[in-house]
Order: sequence, then C-alpha cells, then structure tokens
Amino acid sequence: MSPLLVLLLLAVVAPWGAGTAPSTADTSTVTTSTTTASTTTAPTPTTGGSNGGCPAMCRCGPEPLPVPEAADVEVSGPRASMACAGVPVLSEDHADVELLRVGNTTMRRLDFWALRRLPGLRVLHVQGSGVAELTGSGKANRDLRVLDLTANSLHVLGGFAFRDLAELRVLNLTANGLHSIAPSALALPKLTVLDLRRNRLAVLKPHFFADAPALRELYLADNALSRVPALVLPALLHVLDLSGNHIIRVEDSAFDAVNVTNTLDLSRNALRRVPHVALRRLGAVRDLVLSDNPLGDAWGALPAGAVVGLAVRTLHLQRLRSPSPALALATVRRGALQALPELRELRLSANPDLTYVHPQGLAGVPRLHTLDLSSTPLLALERELLDAAPSLKTLRLDNGTLHCHCSLGWLRNLTQGPVSCRGPPSPQPPCAPYIIPLFPEAFSETLGNNASFHCRALFGAPAAGEAPAKAAAKASVSWRTHAGVELSEGECADAAGRVCVRDHVLTVLYLHAEDAGTYTCEARAPAGQDARAVRLHVRDVHVRLLPLTVTSTFVTLAWNMSSAVTNSYTLRVEEVPEATTAAPGASAAPPPAPRSVTFTVGLKMHSYTVHGLKPHSRYAFTLAIQREAYSLVIGSTEVTTREGAFLVSLGIERNYLSIILVSVVGGAATAACLGLCGLRCWRQRLRLKEAAHLAALRKSDSAFSGREMLSQPGTPTALDTALDTDSPPLHTLFRGITYISLADERSAPSECGRSIEQDLISFT
Repeated sequence: MSPLLVLLLLAVVAPWGAGTAPSTADTSTVTTSTTTASTTTAPTPTTGGSNGGCPAMCRCGPEPLPVPEAADVEVSGPRASMACAGVPVLSEDHADVELLRVGNTTMRRLDFWALRRLPGLRVLHVQGSGVAELTGSGKANRDLRVLDLTANSLHVLGGFAFRDLAELRVLNLTANGLHSIAPSALALPKLTVLDLRRNRLAVLKPHFFADAPALRELYLADNALSRVPALVLPALLHVLDLSGNHIIRVEDSAFDAVNVTNTLDLSRNALRRVPHVALRRLGAVRDLVLSDNPLGDAWGALPAGAVVGLAVRTLHLQRLRSPSPALALATVRRGALQALPELRELRLSANPDLTYVHPQGLAGVPRLHTLDLSSTPLLALERELLDAAPSLKTLRLDNGTLHCHCSLGWLRNLTQGPVSCRGPPSPQPPCAPYIIPLFPEAFSETLGNNASFHCRALFGAPAAGEAPAKAAAKASVSWRTHAGVELSEGECADAAGRVCVRDHVLTVLYLHAEDAGTYTCEARAPAGQDARAVRLHVRDVHVRLLPLTVTSTFVTLAWNMSSAVTNSYTLRVEEVPEATTAAPGASAAPPPAPRSVTFTVGLKMHSYTVHGLKPHSRYAFTLAIQREAYSLVIGSTEVTTREGAFLVSLGIERNYLSIILVSVVGGAATAACLGLCGLRCWRQRLRLKEAAHLAALRKSDSAFSGREMLSQPGTPTALDTALDTDSPPLHTLFRGITYISLADERSAPSECGRSIEQDLISFT
C-alpha cells in the first residue's frame, strides 16, 4: 500500500464552480491516519494534476497564491492548488500542485515526508489543526516557500525542526502557545518573514534568530516579553513588531548593529519613558510607533524631553496615558518633542483627554509637514505652534472641540472652507482673556507629595496698528496663593523655593498640611480679565504612633500606615521634665536637649526601637516623614519608662555583685591552693638536693675502701665527719640507700668474687 499523505484543509470548501476559488477561512485542523477520515459531505473530485486525477475528498484547480510581497516569493507554472476535507490517498505524484490547504481534521504530528508526492509544492497552509510536533525531512519539497502553521499547539520548537527546507521564505507560527525555541530550530538560510505573534515567549535569547541571516520582517507582538536584551536581533530588518507585550525596559545596547529600515512598533507596552539611548543607536527608522504607553507624568502631561534627538520620519503617539491607568494624556508641555530633524509626520490623534499642546511643545522639527491632532478634545491651538514647524502643510483638527475665541482667528486663514463654532462666539477683537481649563476645580493630594497646576490664557489679537510685542507686554498671567501672595512668572512664595511659578505652572513641593486652600490663576489684558481657581486639599496619612514595648531603658514604637508613603522617617525624642517648684530666687534647670534620629525601614516595616533612655522618665516621641530638608510630622505620643528594677524582675538584667564576690573568693582559694602546691614542690626539691649532696660525699671518699674505714677506726674520715653528733641520725642520712659496697676498689679483680655476705653491710 502506498503511503498516505497528510493533507490540511483551511475550512470546509464550498462547491467549486468554474473559475471560483476555494474558501480561505481562518480556522483549520490537521491529523494523521491510515484510513480515510470521515467528513460531512464529500465533495465531488475534479481532475487536477497533470500526472493523475484529483484525490478523493479533495478539490483541485488553479488559485492565485496569497504570498506577502516582502517575502519575494516567485511562484510560476500552472498554479494548481489542492484543498482536501479529510485525509486523501495519493497514489502518484502531483508535480503541478503548488498550493495545498489541508484541514477539517485533527492531528498531533505533521510529517513532512508525507508530502513527497507533491514535489512542486510551494505554499502549505496548516491552520488550527492541533499540530504539536514536526517530524520528517523536507527533502522532497525543496521548493516550499511559504509555511503557515497558525493556531496549532507547537509549544516547543526542537532543533532543526524545519530541516531541508532551504527555500522557505515565510514561516507563520502565530497563536501556537510557543514558549521555547531550541538552538538551530530556525536554521533557515533564506527565511525573510517570521511571524511569532500571540505566543508565550517571555525571554529573547541570542540563538533564536542566529541561523536566519536573511530575516527582514520579525513579528513578536502579543507575547509575554518584559524587556528587550542586547545581541538577540538580526542585523538588518525591515519590520520589527514588539507591540502588545509587557516591555518596561529596552537595554541601551538592544539595537546595537541592528538597522530597522521601515517600522519599529513598541506600542501597547509599559514603557514609562522613551528608550532614547537604544533608539539613537538604531539609526534611521521610517515609522516609530510608541502609542498606548504610559509616557505621561503623574499629572497626565507629556513632560519636557519626552522625545529628543531621534532619527524618525513618522512618530505615532496615540492613546498615551500616565503611570496611573485612569489618567490619560491631557497636555503636551514645553519642549516635549525636540531635535527631530528627520520628522515628517507626527500623530497625536486619538488621545481622548488631550486638551492643550504648548506652543513650544515642538522644537527642532524643520521638516515636519503633517501634524495630526484629530479626535482630541483640544480647547485651543495657539499660532506660535506653527513657528516651530515652518514646513507644515497638513494640520488635522477634525473631530475636535476647540473653544470659540477670537484668538483662533488665524485658523480661518489656513482653511479654504468656512470655520464654524459650536458654542457662542466671543466678542470680536479686542477680546477678553480666556483661561484654558487645564486644571480641575478641586484637587486632593497626600501629605509630602507634590502638586502642579498649569495655567494658560488666550488673549485677543492686537488692535489695528498695534505691534504684537507691545500687545503681549500688556497681557499678564499670575497666580495668587491661599495666603494672598501674588506670584508672577519666575517668582517663589518662600526663600526655599517650595512654592514657585515657572512657565505659568504653579508647583507646590512636599505638601504641608498648611498648604491646603484656594489658589487662583488670574489673566489680565486691556480688554478685560479672567480668573480660574483650584481648591487644594492635603490628605493626612492617618498615622497612630503606639508604644509596642516599654522598659526602663528602651522603647519600641510601632505605627499604622494605610499605604506605603515613604521608607525614610525622622523620629524626635525629647525628655519631658517633671514639674517642680523652684526655690525663690533660684533659676530653673534647663530642660534636656532633644535628640533626633533619621532612619530607613522597609516599606512594610513600621516599627523602631529607641535605646539609651532613663528609667522612670517621661519622653515625647514625634514621627515625621523626611522630604529632603523638610520633616513633616505624621504622629506623636508620650511614654513613661519603667522603674530601674523592671528588667531585673523579668530576668533581662541581673545583679552581678554576688557573682563578683563569689569570683573573688574562688580566686583567693585557687591562689592558696596554688601556693601550697608550690611549697610542697619546693620541699621536694630540697630533699632531692640533700640526696644529691650525699651522693657527692660518697664519690669524694671513693679513694678509701670500706674495709679500710672499718679497720682503721682511729683515722677520721669523711664518713666520721658526716656522722658527727650535730648531723642528722644515721638512718635519716642513709634513707633510701639499699646497700653500700665495701669492696676495695684498689684490690685485684680476683677479690671481687668474694661472697656477698662479707662485702655488703645492709641497712634497714
């Protein structure tokens, strides 16, 4: 029996009439079997290939091949195609079949060897078929150019998974749950398009694309990437799609030796700032997409220096938001986009909260010809914005909500049609100033944080014959604090510079409780004036300082925190003196100097221990959060320490006097014992000296034999001297002596053999 061919069908094919193509729905399945799979309705076979009829369960006929232009795939010949609803049996070669769609079945394994009856195959679609494993060699299909394996179950790509497919140009592995790629898995020398969207890739490794030198389009959207490391991307790319991931960081060297000539898509990620260093090393990019990223600051503004010095032609900044998910982009600050010499198109459309673009928000964009601000609730657009873009040709403001004011009269000169106003128009010039509502009427912030309010006013056109500079000098914008202090541009309410106005932005740093109140922005001009106020509420952190442990010398304090405000605190400790009545004429003793300690704890640790306190004393503790040179009190309490014997009663401290006395007595006893032992040693050494002295006497009398001493009693000898009446008793002197030799040392050797009874005198 000839081997069975595994065929895949994209969808159930509709009846095929003359000149109609088969259905190309998006779902399909794959299976392997040794028998024909059952299907709903078997289509009528039609004659197809030049080497034989169309297999059962299949339809054959010409169909244009859907090949991406970037893949550079050339398909020539009869362009015959085959679509099978089941698993057909191919008993002979079908050399003219170039497109194969197989489906309506389920298979776990795709064996490329099963396609050997289709030597001319160039496009293979295997979609939604549950394929989890790739086996076999593609030697019989060396002309295969496009392989679509969308919506299968290829969780892991093993090494050399696509071996012998040397001509493969397009590989689509979308929606496979792919999370691991083995080295050499993509060893495809002519691969130009690789689609890995909607998978589970969490890490990019250098070996992923090392064996695909011709890769030009890489799609990695909708994976689980959190960072873009270095040395992982191909050198020359036409399209790099990294959108829809969780990228929070792009390494500075991520794009070293990489050239993206067309589109770099970083949208729908978690980038809080533009990766300038990495993008500058990338070189020229035609389209840079940064939409749907939290590039705004905490106040919903695109800050100064947000995008600087990039070589891009089209920049997409749609649907931007702040780090707070509920706060979308509201304003574009001065200098937000600078030094973009190659920029041609700027897309700021579809930002639902964008109400204001600073007239100097763009700088260094000499080639900008298209500015798209459509579908945004812009309230005003100042004429100075065009000065930064001398080449501007297209300005899109459709679907906007500009405020009707005579300052927008310059727009009439840019349009060919009539300009209408939705609201009641302002009086004709000269017009009263209008403060753009860029800040809310009420604002609440936590103690110690910062607050910022941007005030911008629209003024009417200069009077006829009046110079614009002179008219601008007559207009002014200032802020009035809650204490009634008026602050003009560049002024501060205090010497420390905590409450200041710069570029018409009122900034209050390190909010104190006394900063709460109403702040008013005032705009004045010869034609009138306008004012807008904001009520600032400073939220307390609601901290209660509790004495957790109180002893005689230390106290452990704990405090509750509703949220992690800071991890840097200052604790002030001050002893409270007792109330005493001073004697008449005597001056009261000065209170002890307070002491402060600044410490850092973990964000989840809310306790601290103070040592070195006096027993039975009262102390006042004050806890403050530290903001540079400012200490903001958040809680206080008073504690009286315990008596001095408190720790002793708990066994924490002991009285060591008795221990010292016992130690002294024990030391004295030890010294006495050592003295006695020394005395006994001295006496023993004395006895040894006496014994040595007797031995010396014996050696000195060795010239006289014992017999001569006994035979000549009248002659005094050393022994007689030793036995003097003043000498110790004889038995004492000879204690320890076992015997005395009485042999004549001068006698002949023969006399030494006499009996021991005659020669020895024993002493007991």
